[in-house]
Amino acid sequence: MSNWVPTGESTGCHTCRHLDRATFTCAAYQNGPPLPIASGEVDHHVPRPGQAGTDVWTALPRRLFARAAAASETPEPLTDLLVSLGGRRHGIHVVVLTHQPSEQLNVPRRTAARLRRWATGANVLLHTVAVDMRGHGLYSGHGYYYRSGIRSMSLDRMARVSDAAHLRQLVQGAR
Repeated sequence: MSNWVPTGESTGCHTCRHLDRATFTCAAYQNGPPLPIASGEVDHHVPRPGQAGTDVWTALPRRLFARAAAASETPEPLTDLLVSLGGRRHGIHVVVLTHQPSEQLNVPRRTAARLRRWATGANVLLHTVAVDMRGHGLYSGHGYYYRSGIRSMSLDRMARVSDAAHLRQLVQGAR
């Protein structure tokens, strides 16, 4: 079994053909993928600790993306993840902090307004997850943060996320 050292570029789980989008699980991680893999911080091109079997990230065929977009009655704006949990659909916007000295997450007002209009019509709850990957001197001391809604905010106004189960609990508890 490999360690957590990245072996290449990663887009996270939302582009993997193995992901069950209804439960946000897969054969490798039946309780949900670890946050480093789900967020794209660490690729899943090789087996990783804690996984069952040997399944690794495999690209979702482009034709499935095109078919899903063409079949959608409500055009879905870009959200990083669209999952169903607890009988509700949730759009999760992932923001990765890499170099900025500020702990402020900025979502342009027009983008936030467009996402809110879409979410209201599609009966989707919106969420923001921040991944702090900044280097020494800028790093907040915690890797993952959560807040319901889509808007500009700072990390100190977000909940610290301990693991995938905790994130799932936060998302399901949002109103």
